[in-house]
Order: sequence, then structure tokens, then C-alpha cells
Amino acid sequence: MKRTNFKRKKVVVKKLPRETPVKRPRNRVKAPPRRSVTSLKKTLWGHFTAYVKKRDKYTCVTCGKLTEGRNSHGGHYIAKGACTLEYYFHEKNVHCQCSSCNLRLEGNRPAYRAFILRTYGQATLTDLETNYNKTFQGDPYMWLIDKINYYKNL
Repeated sequence: MKRTNFKRKKVVVKKLPRETPVKRPRNRVKAPPRRSVTSLKKTLWGHFTAYVKKRDKYTCVTCGKLTEGRNSHGGHYIAKGACTLEYYFHEKNVHCQCSSCNLRLEGNRPAYRAFILRTYGQATLTDLETNYNKTFQGDPYMWLIDKINYYKNL
């Protein structure tokens, strides 16, 4: 290809002068940021499991072993992923369990079922096994706030 002496002319765009922004007074009080439901669930879980462990006297309900520290868990009869928010924090669905029963034996369900039947009776067991997946009614945010305040003050 043959080179030419043709060059494009540069187009100059004139900028318009900016208007100065209007400054507004900054004496408004900002509302604190609203916490997420996940964050509230974590906070409630800390208070709730502390209550459950004290209630059960740090004894595993499925094997009877005395637990302490990291070996002490709040174990669910109905799995956390399967139940609604109400049953996630239901006092009859969560009990103190040792890490072996809760993690290795996946809740030791037969022994846990026998414990619930012996302690609370058939009506509670039926309620847990049939109603755990019903749709949660109400505002989860306010429900969690109320529960946090309840278990924090116990």
C-alpha cells in the first residue's frame, strides 16, 4: 500500500463550564443500617444454643455423655435445612448433643426420636414430624429481633 500525506484533523470539543453544586446541610441523623436476616439468625443461634445447653445441663440427650466447650452442640431433630424459621429455633426440636452424635452419627436420629417420645410424648413428636415445613407466617426480621431479645435476657 502506498502511504499518503493525508492526516485527519483533530476535532476539538469545547467543554461547557460546570455549575457549582449546591451544598446541603449535613445535620441529618442517619438511621443505623438494618441488619440482614442471616446476620440475625447467627446472633439468635448463639443465644439460643447457650440457653439449650444450660437447659439440658450440658448432657447429650442421645448418648447421655457430659459435654463441654466445642464438643457441645445444639442438635436438631428435624434438620436445619428442612424446617422453617419457627422450627429452626423450636425449643423441642433443638437439644444439647455431643459432637460425635450430632456430626458423625448425623444427629443419632433413632435415639433422638426415642428421647423426644419419652420426654414430650407422641403429640409433640407428631407435631415436629408433620408441621416442620409449613410456610412461616409473619415478618422474619421482627420475629428474629423478638427472639434475640427473649433469649438474651434469660
